[in-house]
Amino acid sequence: MTKHRGFTIVVIFLCFGLVAHAEPKSNEQWIEYFLDQISGIRVEISRLETDGVVEELRRDQALEEKIDHLTRSVEKLTELVDEQRVLIEELRSSTSN
Repeated sequence: MTKHRGFTIVVIFLCFGLVAHAEPKSNEQWIEYFLDQISGIRVEISRLETDGVVEELRRDQALEEKIDHLTRSVEKLTELVDEQRVLIEELRSSTSN
């Protein structure tokens, strides 16, 4: 999420809260209200950051699985090449005799 989009959500959230709670409040009540709103926003930001980290970890895990698969494939190909080398050497030695 971009910072601009996050800021827009925060502003809408605060404005909606002001309209929804249009009853008269004391300064102390307003301070408490805004602190509650800020706490809620912090929780939401943390959740969004956590979701981003989880998604990144999933991508990393998928890449690791692909790398493991490719590594196994390379190992199998190496074994096949080694077997072919042995066969070629055997053919060379049998034709030179």
